[in-house]
Amino acid sequence: MSMGTAAFAASITITTDETYSAEGTPHAANAYKAYKIFDAKYTSLSGANTQDDKDTFNYPDDAKVSYFMATGNPWISTVQGMTNYFTVTAASDGSGYNVVLKEGVESNDTTAKAIATALDSALATVNPSGDYAGVDVTAGGAAATVDAGYYLIKSTTASILALVTTDVTLVEKNDYTKLIKEFTTETTVGDFDAADDKATSQDDSVQVGDTVSYTLTVYIPAGANQQMVVTDTYTTGLDPVLANDVVKVTTSENFTGTPVVTAPANGQFTITLSATDVAANAGKTVTFVYEAVVTEDAAYEVQENTGKVKYGNDYETKPDKVDSETYTLEIDKKAESETGDDLGGAQFELYRTDADHSLTKAAVSLVLMSDEDLTAAGITTKAEKTIYYRVADKNDAAADTTTTIDMTELDGENFKYTKAVIYGLDGDSTYSIRETKAPDGYNKLTADVDVVMNDTNHVQPVVNNAGSVLPSTGGIGTTIFYVVGSIMVVAAGVLLITKKRMGREG
Repeated sequence: MSMGTAAFAASITITTDETYSAEGTPHAANAYKAYKIFDAKYTSLSGANTQDDKDTFNYPDDAKVSYFMATGNPWISTVQGMTNYFTVTAASDGSGYNVVLKEGVESNDTTAKAIATALDSALATVNPSGDYAGVDVTAGGAAATVDAGYYLIKSTTASILALVTTDVTLVEKNDYTKLIKEFTTETTVGDFDAADDKATSQDDSVQVGDTVSYTLTVYIPAGANQQMVVTDTYTTGLDPVLANDVVKVTTSENFTGTPVVTAPANGQFTITLSATDVAANAGKTVTFVYEAVVTEDAAYEVQENTGKVKYGNDYETKPDKVDSETYTLEIDKKAESETGDDLGGAQFELYRTDADHSLTKAAVSLVLMSDEDLTAAGITTKAEKTIYYRVADKNDAAADTTTTIDMTELDGENFKYTKAVIYGLDGDSTYSIRETKAPDGYNKLTADVDVVMNDTNHVQPVVNNAGSVLPSTGGIGTTIFYVVGSIMVVAAGVLLITKKRMGREG
């Protein structure tokens, strides 16, 4: 708000701007106090006149206004000291003081704010009462009836100040607290590019077992001086990293003070900024960063993570949400071609390459999924000839983990599995399928099969071609024939040489 121009109907109206409030707790009922500093008077050929005189003599609306402070006005000494803005002279009749606003004061927003700040600072010692007590004005409410004069208007909740003359309509344009929640490695919003705090953050994909980093960016408005509480809420697939039993939070270097962080409970934790710390950081954009480990639950459903901030008892932002998601990879073992017969009897290892995590073909540790895991994944009936794994998390015992995807189990004379599905993989990574055992009678793959996930569930055929290893139950194969053949060739050569020598001697 800024200083208004002189008008002479005795009323003050405050309207609300919903640009900010539509995204959080509505601000349609902010309460204000209007404090009269001095009375309005009007200039005529015969001298200064009161409001009643103006009505009687029917002065035009653009009549020149002057101001007057009657004896007993508690603001007299304060205004006398503000010589940069006012000229104060005693009235000849001893009734008080005539006040003149210096050139540019009414039209200059910066000057108006400076005057308002000085008057606000003096409120506690002036303690205006009686005719000078604050008049209640409600934003979005009816006009408040006041005497014609010069007023300080102060919000009782957000300390928003304005200097106005009467018969004005002010638009409440509060600078509210805002918050953005983001993955640290996915930050795309450098500042608040709109006049609200609607969700602008990017979602991300993760792998079970990853440690991911989140940033809560909070804008603290100029003039803010009440407690702020940042609340971070997360689902069960995320486990915040602790330090001394509370969530480990790193605060940006531009923040002055010590935020109070709680331990996680019921899927959330809080970061509280005291009123003193808020005032010390007013006008800043600050960040709070914490880490969380991705757990088994993230293998089966998207994980929601939100942040919001509450300022005092008056305002709470709309939650800003980021999602973290995992993906699946199905290995479909085939004979001779991608459309060939299903093939069992192989074993594989899975490796991950991810630049963001500085990984190049790092082995992925897996857990054979239990019936409980399958239910959590929404699998009530297993697919035919399919074995299911998930990526291991920090809670899995080493004895329960494996790096081998095993399709060698027999069901009678046939192999039980020809497909393997792995849950909990990262959509931004590349996974390499490495065959460590080929089905009997088939050549083992000599190169890894790479799968670029691209935030999609994949079905990857892996093809083996039949080789020269004929016996399928551990026989000696063709090797013995190669050996015997070699011996026969050597023997024939020896025999030929011997016969030639005998012929020469004979």
